[in-house]
Amino acid sequence: MKVLISTGALLGYVNGKEFRLLKDIVPRLDCDGLEFMMYRDWYERKDEAIDVVKSLDTDIPVMHFEKSMGEMIVKEGLSKVVSRFETNCEIAKEIGAKKAVFHLWNGTTSDQQIDKNIEAYGELRQISDSYDIELLIENVICNKYNPFCNWNWLIERYPDVSYIFDTKMAAFHGQMDGIYGFNKIDHVKHYHVNDYAGGYMEWETLRERVLPVGAGNIDFEKFFGFLNEISYDGTITLEASGLNRVTRELEYDMLNNQVKTVRKLIDN
Repeated sequence: MKVLISTGALLGYVNGKEFRLLKDIVPRLDCDGLEFMMYRDWYERKDEAIDVVKSLDTDIPVMHFEKSMGEMIVKEGLSKVVSRFETNCEIAKEIGAKKAVFHLWNGTTSDQQIDKNIEAYGELRQISDSYDIELLIENVICNKYNPFCNWNWLIERYPDVSYIFDTKMAAFHGQMDGIYGFNKIDHVKHYHVNDYAGGYMEWETLRERVLPVGAGNIDFEKFFGFLNEISYDGTITLEASGLNRVTRELEYDMLNNQVKTVRKLIDN
């Protein structure tokens, strides 16, 4: 398995989401590559962002598309999303990413009108396919149904859909065990690995800092044992925030120690 770190764990409001900082950050990380996360205030600087990311001496097999598009589908209509989605595809292709994480539903609207989101997937998938980008639908938190319900409805409509599974989002819905019995596990092509310290749909805990492996209550020995059992040999991304809100600095030791912890779990 390749252990990636999300650029979302490295760039945030504390350091102004400044992607140029990656040039100094990346050499200090002990991981196998990055998952590049797109922010909605970067579109006007798209070309500059591409140049910076391409200059990094690291593998970037996955891009996390801008998160708000799932909510835009319902609030503003698919036509408003298509141009932005295509821009994300262009960036992914330019930086060499072959997979794209996508929040098909998102925000306060979430899955309140899931039929519209599922309908939109077909057109968005055609666009990503045209760029040779594999579109992965994440088990994003829900406020009407739950992620596995939405996944199952998606696969009924689009039998060849691909997924990305996030441990924190699953734990929030009490669905970590659901992945172990998921009968379409071959459709899961990537994993986000974060810890969670709250209970079932405990929103306040969810909004707190994204936790590194071992800081919450997820059984990661069981989780990585399962990945080894199914012979998963793809990519996983660590998303725990490395930004200290007090010192306003990146906690490199935490980030790199988490990579070591995960590698040990993989090797067990």
